[in-house]
Amino acid sequence: MRPNVLLVVMDTARADAVEPYGAPAGSSPAVAALAAAGAAVPTVHATANWTLPSHASLLSGRLPRALGIGSGATLDRVLAANEHRLLAPVLHDEGWHTIGISANPFVSPAHGFGLGFDRFFEVRSARRAPGAGLAGRVRDVASGLLADVDDGLGQVEATLGRAVAEAPADRPWFAFVNLMECHSPYLPPRPWNDLGSLERALASRDVRRYQSHRAVVDACRGRLDVPERSMRRMRHLYQRAVSMMDGWLGRVGDHLASHGLWDDTLVVVTSDHGENLGECGRLGHALSVDERLLRVPLVAAGAGLDAVPDDVRSIADVPRLVAGAAGLARHPWSEPACPDGVAVAQNDGYRAVNPAFADVFAREWQLDAEAVAQLDRPRLAAVDGRFKLVREEVAGRSVDRLHDLDADPLEALDVRLRHPEEATRLAAALDRADADRPAAIPAVAAPAGGARDDPAMVERLRLLGYL
Repeated sequence: MRPNVLLVVMDTARADAVEPYGAPAGSSPAVAALAAAGAAVPTVHATANWTLPSHASLLSGRLPRALGIGSGATLDRVLAANEHRLLAPVLHDEGWHTIGISANPFVSPAHGFGLGFDRFFEVRSARRAPGAGLAGRVRDVASGLLADVDDGLGQVEATLGRAVAEAPADRPWFAFVNLMECHSPYLPPRPWNDLGSLERALASRDVRRYQSHRAVVDACRGRLDVPERSMRRMRHLYQRAVSMMDGWLGRVGDHLASHGLWDDTLVVVTSDHGENLGECGRLGHALSVDERLLRVPLVAAGAGLDAVPDDVRSIADVPRLVAGAAGLARHPWSEPACPDGVAVAQNDGYRAVNPAFADVFAREWQLDAEAVAQLDRPRLAAVDGRFKLVREEVAGRSVDRLHDLDADPLEALDVRLRHPEEATRLAAALDRADADRPAAIPAVAAPAGGARDDPAMVERLRLLGYL
């Protein structure tokens, strides 16, 4: 019997935020139980440091540049050109009923992610972007004190239960779910937000001061110092939001078990990227490809999964893992995403995904030319477990740095001169991955005026707190 498949993306959850990877005992018991019943892959990396390119890899089994990201085409056109490789269309063609549920405004049909889904539900939080002026500040403090708004988790839970109940009884189902609770702003509702009233009000102030994307860019450029007390609140609420998602996973498991579906379901839990929480002064997930952003959890258990292949290194291996457990006879993911055992990440900036992004960010965040250039600077990484090579383009030339992650987990020291063979080997892995590019995908010119002429895009950016 072919299994149902539940693929859960805990958006922005770094690996050490869940128990199998170092989080405190009791902080994510559902994920820990899933790992005990199946497997927690020890070291898995995202293919980029932000949502869109990483989700494209996660659902296609290919690195961003191999898909065509950076070719000049917008992401929806890139995904359409790769539809035959996307997990939902492949499973749909093999007989699965396909369900997509996303709380992330970017992971939507507007960006091409609806391909192959019989039903795709976009969930929107009642949370609003920080308000302007005195009235806006008062409203934000009041909202922080109440702490009664989630980022769509309750609606996702109800939607998933309804969609599974309505799925055809004679077909297995595939459900892809994106959860946004630990993405900024870090303001989970009570009881997960267990701070006192004053601290909750201060947490709302933290959002305004330190969690806008402008603040993230300034912090990563060394132009904004976040007080340690604020940083402690942000770390605490981030971890509590992860625990909130874990509670959701436990309830979903109980629901499936009570309806006789648990034993027939493969469950895979992962993330699209991590988060900087003050390490080396960095916040959010911009302007870096350090391990806090690239190392993510990957836990799987359930029907059809005898063992996770031991060559899984990347979230781009998820389709291959699912195909093996689901018993697909034909699929496009026969080879590991990291054939040489080296995980590769490729981030070419916001403009590479949609030319309008950089324009609207520069305008709305009032960024100078240097900041815009940093947002669009290609950043690549190759990791073999111990060593990591980071490549950035600076002033038109590639600059490589090698880090020994065992001795220097914060990646502060360049050890290329000490380990030239490792630097050469990882650089070759980056070059091989970069050579795997498709034929040109037709580009579509951005509308005159950029994203401001697309109200839906601007609204998605505001929902994410980016504007």
